[in-house]
Amino acid sequence: MPSGLDPTKYSDQFKHRVNIANKGADTTGKQAIDNVLDRVIDDDTLVYFPPGRYKLNTSHRHVGLRNLGIIGQNAVLTHGRVDAIKGFDVTEGEYHGPAQHFKIGVPDTPHRRVFVFGGFTAD
Repeated sequence: MPSGLDPTKYSDQFKHRVNIANKGADTTGKQAIDNVLDRVIDDDTLVYFPPGRYKLNTSHRHVGLRNLGIIGQNAVLTHGRVDAIKGFDVTEGEYHGPAQHFKIGVPDTPHRRVFVFGGFTAD
């Protein structure tokens, strides 16, 4: 079943609009996209994941940002191999760090203003 958010519905809410595939993210799920994602997440930015599979090998923590959107359209988020978990942290394998893909804002430095997230299938 198709899933996703239409990026044109949200584009006027953000100064910057980024198609992550056009910035070099692998859409097959074979190569991790963490470096590309970290480069493009910023204030007043809509990050769009077009149809495809996107491999994350670490958690993405961004605090204190203003106006951020991370949306997919028939996009699948997957992760690398996990060999060991201790508590809430992946300690061995391709994926490493906290066992969550995104953490946006914390009580001391919350996200401000618009935040849009969705349109993904997790695998």
